[in-house]
Amino acid sequence: MFILMRNGERTKFEDLTDVLRIAQADDPVYVATRGWMSVGDLRWNMMAGSANGQPSGDV
Repeated sequence: MFILMRNGERTKFEDLTDVLRIAQADDPVYVATRGWMSVGDLRWNMMAGSANGQPSGDV
């Protein structure tokens, strides 16, 4: 589960790709295994050239 913080509101997502589609790079997001991070940090974990939006196995 991922929790995105935007405009003072928390939104829960089950899938990382949903978070990455909606959020801005500097939006904070809570990742259960890592704690709070910026969305931009999570984008570095995406596989290069993943046009279909599939996250890498380490996220």
